[in-house]
Amino acid sequence: MGIAGEVSVRGAWADTASVDRMIQAMDAARDAGGPADPGICDWGWVAVGHRPTETGEQAGATAQSMLDERLGWCLMFDGRLDNGPDLRDDLDECFPFRSGSDAEVVLAAYHRWGEHFVDHLQGIFALALVDAPREKVLLARDRQGARLLYLSTGAGRLRFASTLPSLLAADGTDTSAGRAALERDPDHRRMVPPSRTSLSGVTLLPTATLRVLEARGRARDRDFHDDEAVPRLGGVGRS
Repeated sequence: MGIAGEVSVRGAWADTASVDRMIQAMDAARDAGGPADPGICDWGWVAVGHRPTETGEQAGATAQSMLDERLGWCLMFDGRLDNGPDLRDDLDECFPFRSGSDAEVVLAAYHRWGEHFVDHLQGIFALALVDAPREKVLLARDRQGARLLYLSTGAGRLRFASTLPSLLAADGTDTSAGRAALERDPDHRRMVPPSRTSLSGVTLLPTATLRVLEARGRARDRDFHDDEAVPRLGGVGRS
């Protein structure tokens, strides 16, 4: 059904209760069937989780998690890889695959190419990858924008979720109408820039963007539409 998480900086601890509320909000939106077991990965300053998708939903796209305790990595992946089998063949010699999931292919790609792993992913997805030894979190969204990843920032923390109701379930988000919602074109149709929403405290991770969040508060973006780095610097907790 989706992914969610919270990243805190400056020595603070992520609020796992908030992450749990975001995940439970995803469960409340399910159309049928009993609740699937959520997966939460807590590293102290970052907590991420996912709500699995119903089997067969959305043409094979699914929410998955993958934890590699040996490397200290945790991945929350929502979507599907169209080139998963090809990547698996390319990476089989350098990564010990233990499952048939797309999430493990993503981890293998990160193991091989580092932050450039997203350049090699083809499909529809939103993901959050925790690299605990390097104290960073990587968020990414597919080139088509088929998957959404809503973001909200507060004092020393950033939250993200696949759906807006899920993000708002954590509380503390500015839900007043933003300036973007009031901007209009000459024909008086509402125009909201692609990375903005109608709420002041909520943005969208842009399409084909890798955002790297560091525990010390630094944040940087890289656009991978054309596989070329376009750094945009900022910080966690800034809108």
